[in-house]
Amino acid sequence: MRTYSLALITAITFLAACHRSPQAEGCPAISVLEGHDPREDAAKAFNAGDKRLLELGGYAPVVPGAESPYRFPPGTTFRMLEGTTDTTTEVCYAMRHEAEAYAKSYNQKMLALTVSRAQ
Repeated sequence: MRTYSLALITAITFLAACHRSPQAEGCPAISVLEGHDPREDAAKAFNAGDKRLLELGGYAPVVPGAESPYRFPPGTTFRMLEGTTDTTTEVCYAMRHEAEAYAKSYNQKMLALTVSRAQ
């Protein structure tokens, strides 16, 4: 009876762990962007001296909103947006389009500010 009870408890614990939904974990790194205006955030960062562009991580990092990775103004630096690497959770991967839209708008504003101040 003791062996049967131990086996039953082990099986229930295993099944409960296997059926845990990844949605319950969420993706705080990308969720934090909700409600933020990327163009306003870019202007605030620029005025504070942070002129880095946002990039999405992965096997080959991407800089949304830039025409080409070879056309950046000299001295351009980048900051990887959290939750966008290729080793992130399924939930973060599913929300990557939100991070991409945010980064695109942010980068377009940052590039416009950089060009306008250089002239």
